[in-house]
Amino acid sequence: MDDERVSGALSSLGLTRYEGEVYSSLVELGEANAREIANNCTVPREKIYYVLRRLEKQGMVRLVSRNPIRYVALQPKNTLKKKIDRIKRELGKIEEAVDYLEDKYSRGKVRIERKTLNFWEIVSGPEKRLRSIVEGCSAQLDIIMTVDESMRAGEELYGLLKKVERRGVEINICSALRGLNMRPLS
Repeated sequence: MDDERVSGALSSLGLTRYEGEVYSSLVELGEANAREIANNCTVPREKIYYVLRRLEKQGMVRLVSRNPIRYVALQPKNTLKKKIDRIKRELGKIEEAVDYLEDKYSRGKVRIERKTLNFWEIVSGPEKRLRSIVEGCSAQLDIIMTVDESMRAGEELYGLLKKVERRGVEINICSALRGLNMRPLS
């Protein structure tokens, strides 16, 4: 696994890019001071102590020496388990909500004519197709995003959704990371 995929995985667990880089570097180095960590990653040296304190509060690193100041990364499997469990709980809540909604849908009093619904599954090269679908919406847009798709959702998509919402389109987004890295449109 390359550093970029590790960074993406740590980001999915709620770590900032700097936190992910510093933690990954410290895991690799074992025990290190701020200069050694800065030399091993792209985080500016002046930000290292701030990031280390945040990681320490999250229980991911430990201060092992005060003079000189040195840190050690705690075992990834143990430290990341809480974050993984939190995401599993969130995903469980989403799955329960989907099951509940599916049940409500199947028992619904008003039956929707199926020909009025459109559903697209975008598998490859989605950006251009997604843009045209979103821009073409006139009433309601329901988006279900995987963890990976949620992490890639950037300012361009946010701006586009905001623009469509201003036209009066109702937008509903279902993502395992909702509330972790996605902000509301309104």
